[in-house]
Amino acid sequence: MRNGISKGDFQRLMVTVICVIFVYLPLSLYGLAGFLMAPKVAFSLSRIHGPLWKFILVDRRPTALWSSWIGVALAFASFILIGFTRNAKQAYYKCVEWTYDHAPKALQNKLSGMAKISAATKERRNIQKPETSFEQ
Repeated sequence: MRNGISKGDFQRLMVTVICVIFVYLPLSLYGLAGFLMAPKVAFSLSRIHGPLWKFILVDRRPTALWSSWIGVALAFASFILIGFTRNAKQAYYKCVEWTYDHAPKALQNKLSGMAKISAATKERRNIQKPETSFEQ
């Protein structure tokens, strides 16, 4: 039995950290700098809560701003790099098992896929448990 994470998991973690440090952080700082350099208007309660307060103005744009996609891209990259590891899959199976076991019986009858995953997770856990015998 060894302690720590596997070499593959460590490499995935390093790629994720590098993506955050060298891609997400500079782009986030660039967006923050742009926000801070933009002209500011002093807060005015009468301007904010004026007579048109009940109307919502929609600012239509042909495409989303690039800065709004950075978080989404990082989330996908992180999930792809970390979310498909053996430990992550086992955690997902345990979540499915717990959800299925705590669902109402009427709903459990409709969730056959979750029932199979739950049964397989329980079986895998029983196989991995070491049998102890007290024979003398």
